[in-house]
Amino acid sequence: MRNAHKNRVKFFSIVIFLFALNYLWFRNIEFKSLMGDDLRSWSFYQGKGFYDAVLMNFSGNKYRPVFNLIQFTLFSVFKADYQAFVNVNIIFNCVVIFFVFLVLLNITKKNYIVSTLFTSLYIFSQFSYYNIYQLFGLMEGFCLLFLVLIVFFSLKFVQTRNNYNLYLVFLFNLLIVFTHERYLCLIPFLLSFVFLMDSKFILKIRYSLYIIFPFALNIFLKTYLFKINFLEGTGGQQIGLDFRSILIFCAAGVLYMFGFNAGPAYLNGIFLKDASVYTNLLCGLVIVITVFLIFNYFKKTKKIDYYKILTIAILFFALIGISSITIRQELRWIYAPYIIFLFVIAYLLTRISSKRMLIIIASMFFLIVMKNDLYYRTYLSNVFFIYSQEIANSFYEETVEKYKEELPKYKIIVQKNPELDWPIAESMFFKQYYKESINLDLVDDINSIYESSYDKNKVIILAFDYPKRKFSNITAKIEEKNELSKLKVQKKLIDDFSEATISPGNVDLPTPNGKGGFTLEENDGFNSSKNVTIISNYGILFDNVKIDLGNELFVSYYMPYEISDGAKVGIEISDGDSKRIIYEKNVLPNDNVLNSKIDLNLYEGKNVGIRLFVSSPSGDQTADWVSFKNISLISE
Repeated sequence: MRNAHKNRVKFFSIVIFLFALNYLWFRNIEFKSLMGDDLRSWSFYQGKGFYDAVLMNFSGNKYRPVFNLIQFTLFSVFKADYQAFVNVNIIFNCVVIFFVFLVLLNITKKNYIVSTLFTSLYIFSQFSYYNIYQLFGLMEGFCLLFLVLIVFFSLKFVQTRNNYNLYLVFLFNLLIVFTHERYLCLIPFLLSFVFLMDSKFILKIRYSLYIIFPFALNIFLKTYLFKINFLEGTGGQQIGLDFRSILIFCAAGVLYMFGFNAGPAYLNGIFLKDASVYTNLLCGLVIVITVFLIFNYFKKTKKIDYYKILTIAILFFALIGISSITIRQELRWIYAPYIIFLFVIAYLLTRISSKRMLIIIASMFFLIVMKNDLYYRTYLSNVFFIYSQEIANSFYEETVEKYKEELPKYKIIVQKNPELDWPIAESMFFKQYYKESINLDLVDDINSIYESSYDKNKVIILAFDYPKRKFSNITAKIEEKNELSKLKVQKKLIDDFSEATISPGNVDLPTPNGKGGFTLEENDGFNSSKNVTIISNYGILFDNVKIDLGNELFVSYYMPYEISDGAKVGIEISDGDSKRIIYEKNVLPNDNVLNSKIDLNLYEGKNVGIRLFVSSPSGDQTADWVSFKNISLISE
């Protein structure tokens, strides 16, 4: 009785620990908006009732009533709250974790160390991120749960011969097929499982009909009721049998099991030839350990159950194969065979007779795979749905977050980029925030809007910098160019920066040239420029500047670093022995580019010194840098 209580405490303590790992591993990445397929799905469900949204929903030539019901429920409860969906995914992943742990305990004969380590690898896997950070990841999560439950109850049936467990296998097979049709691939595994078990032939036929029923129903509903393609691949591409492509993808799928990133970086973060040599060597070591475990199994097992090996091989390669028949191989599809791979390795470990050696090899396997998963995590921003979320985040921040309820009053002009099509979906993006329609105009060439007529007080012009996945508001820059185009520039003082005097003349400062004034390169996706930059308590002097009749001084500036608490910009004119500050203005990091024209009529016909300086009103000089994009003498 005491041992049973102790085991329950141990079991639930480890489960809670695994749940905590799950939360800590995924909580650090925070996005704000639905985008991509999730956004389109949310838009599709708006205004639809249960019948149209769940039972008769075959959008995209897919019929998935189980997940339709889940999405319909979630959209009804959480609307378009992206973070709520991520929290649901993290919580649901705990359910999958629980059953993965149960299966591992079963096949390792309650080896808690191996089961805990390998359940942790399920959590940390580089295949996991889609399941958490995309709403459609919940569909993948439910499929993984049903798959794990099929394995779990198959094991229970083998161990108990209780038909209740077998009927649960058939139930979860039905559910998984109508969650994602990809899992029709389980039919060969289930049929082999039924026909290789010790039972009457008539029962095997009956069980086979239960297994084939979801397949037949799927064909009937799609082909005869909805009149859509029976199978359609990702991206709306009809599945074709290109055997060369399938073999390449299958080989890549097997390499993924050992940690090799055998696919393009936009799917996995970094291609294997670009990964570090150390990482690829560790992947090779995983192969060595796997081969050793297989060799040890055949050496130590007196009576080898080849039927069991065949059944497991059919399951594994069916899952690998179904992930390889469309135009690309996404990591979320590799997650299912990877779970089976972990189950097999965990089982093989238990065939090691020395407990000490078992723990050493299990720990070594865990540390190697964990090290590689940590390495691949650093390249997560290269994966398409992560960088697309970053794009959506930036778009949200530059529009919804800044302008809030005022945004519908503005016209938004955005430079076209093919990387924006999927995450933003044009004006659909704003439907999750506003009932009013948003005037969004995508232009091929942002320069073409210079001469366009628009109300400059009701327009937002955004440039997109793809390498940084960032939008920048260039409305003020456009206005500056329009304004400058109306002015006659007499002299660009900014071009004479190399001859200007920096004061004080200190060197060895933490700046690009070690001085208090320097040029700072800027590229905002709109254009690139080298701006004269001054740090707090320093200034630059343009000496002996001739002021002609009607001249004004035009300056354009901003603060490049957000961590600053603000600074003050000043301009001082020296005329002989006389000095006078003619301009002072406080500036904050979140200000757009500030443009100012300063009257110089007191100095017409004179040669003067023009000194620009920066100070810190608060006394905190941290990052109090001001970049000047333009310093010119102009005339109307």
